[in-house]
Amino acid sequence: MAILLLGHWDAVGSLHITDSLFFEDVEDDEMDNIADAQEEENPFAHAYEVDTHQEAIHLAYEEHVRLDALKDPHVQIFDEV
Repeated sequence: MAILLLGHWDAVGSLHITDSLFFEDVEDDEMDNIADAQEEENPFAHAYEVDTHQEAIHLAYEEHVRLDALKDPHVQIFDEV
């Protein structure tokens, strides 16, 4: 199973997750098509091989936000799903 998180980065450097899509296969071409079709400024799209949305959010934080958040307390991840 794979979860594709979609969202955008704001001016402060925080990550806003605006959608979470479930796929049976991480190699699904549809994930690439969806990610490429994002129209938001500073888009974010990443697939995680996990079973739950919460696990995907946790990994997104660890991989993309945590280090910047240690330097700047305004940097966060917002789960808007």
